[in-house]
Amino acid sequence: MLRCLRANPKMTLESMQVEVQHKYGIEASLTQLYRARRKALADIEGNHAKSYSLLPAYAYEVLKSNPGSLVKIKGEMLTPTSTPMFQRFFIAFDAMITGFKSGCRPFIGLDGCHLKGPYGGILLAAVGLDGNNGLFPIVVAIVEMEGSESWTFFIDHLQTVLGHGSEAKPWTFMSDMQKSIEPVLAEFMPQSAHRLCCRHLFANFKKVHSGLLLRKCFWEAARAYNQIDFNQAMERMKDISEEAHKWLSDVPTHKWARHAFDNLTESFNSWLGQLRHKPVLSLLEGIRTKVMSRIQKRYAKGMTWTGSVGSHVKKRLAKAQNASRICTLLYCGGDVYEVIDDGHTFQLNMSTRTCTCREWQVAGIPCRHTVSALTHKRVNIEDGCDPSYKLEAYMQCYGGMIHPIRDQRYWEPDQFHKLDPPPLRRMPGRPRKNRRREADEAPAGASHMKRSQTLRCTNCKEFGHNRRTCQRAPVKKKKGANSQVLLMCSIFCKIMCSTSCNHVLSAVIIMCKINLRDKGIKPHKVKHLKVKFHPSVLHNLNLQL
Repeated sequence: MLRCLRANPKMTLESMQVEVQHKYGIEASLTQLYRARRKALADIEGNHAKSYSLLPAYAYEVLKSNPGSLVKIKGEMLTPTSTPMFQRFFIAFDAMITGFKSGCRPFIGLDGCHLKGPYGGILLAAVGLDGNNGLFPIVVAIVEMEGSESWTFFIDHLQTVLGHGSEAKPWTFMSDMQKSIEPVLAEFMPQSAHRLCCRHLFANFKKVHSGLLLRKCFWEAARAYNQIDFNQAMERMKDISEEAHKWLSDVPTHKWARHAFDNLTESFNSWLGQLRHKPVLSLLEGIRTKVMSRIQKRYAKGMTWTGSVGSHVKKRLAKAQNASRICTLLYCGGDVYEVIDDGHTFQLNMSTRTCTCREWQVAGIPCRHTVSALTHKRVNIEDGCDPSYKLEAYMQCYGGMIHPIRDQRYWEPDQFHKLDPPPLRRMPGRPRKNRRREADEAPAGASHMKRSQTLRCTNCKEFGHNRRTCQRAPVKKKKGANSQVLLMCSIFCKIMCSTSCNHVLSAVIIMCKINLRDKGIKPHKVKHLKVKFHPSVLHNLNLQL
């Protein structure tokens, strides 16, 4: 079964049971197959405990095959004579550091995700964005937990490989709501700026201030390119809920609004896939091979570009070009233009590359007003993009190479110090495999919720609850037309003299219709109303006056 499990590590026990019975004619129990699969995966991916002892030899092989890289290991000794226990591991490949400095924007996202192995741990990562808005991993580290000490270890070595950035464009870091990151950045990179991820900020915001209107105002404010649009969105939020406006105003505006930063477009956690379940050595090797393949695939993709920018930028330019058709361009002289868009006036300066809507300055991609001016000057609109979006920067970003390392049997682990795995902490209950999602968050594999999250009560017709939890008295339903007719028929049937009096039945139906009109039933519904008496009912009725 090694070949099957190597090709499909997620092979179910039922599939293994069928395969074993078909191939060997043996009926194995699920318990036996579970133990066999666990041993086979340990041979394929490595043992979780033994993989920690191989990290020093792996670090030596990485530095030997990839000069210029940086690998740091930190252990903890309980006694002076004991074997050190693994605590932290940092790795940065020279190809990724060089590519980020030469081809990416000075924007770094700090992220952390939990490892799913028996020893746990946190995988910290610093990621950037390439010229086509694709994810660009820079460095990774394995630490025991997220805290001040672990982030100090990570950012200290990150500053070693990246430096402080230039004075014109210092590094800008974006992170979630982890409180221990900001003081560490202020200590090691005081010139850099720190921003908050709007998705994590909104997750905290909706816990105390929910509602579709507040959600719309929040994202309008977060996506505003200028201060005026931002203030208008915040004023609309204030009209809806002053408490929500105060909660969001307490967060410094420059840390989350778009007129100060842009957000990552791809999740690093989803890019890792199933690597988080593997031993640490297989995890690091999986990241190395994925990044190595990613560099060459995107370099080959850059060779196929027909223009000077990528597909993502071309889509935004096409959208801006289509929107620029409704703009009125007024030439003021030199490189200065005045653009009238939907009744609003914008000032545009081509020499300083500024527009009062601020989209060109923030995104680095021409807005609709800039596209209108570039079209008037008969200049290629791709020339208005920031140099970090150009083909030259993209090719420099992926121009390096991560070299392969030797097979594990050629390593010489005896010359290195041994490392013991960290202490095994077993939490109560069954270990969770999936992240706990929010109430209004789409399930795994879906882009949106399958049903509406706004409940409406069928009793009181108000939103926020259903009929089962409604606190109001139940509303009596109006009886339908058919029930009214049957009720009247049951009354008049008591005064019929015999079952043969068909004219009496017709009279009953006519009287029922007249009664329905008096009760306000619409005439066209009464006109076509038909009442049918079952033959058995007519046969069994003993009608008397």
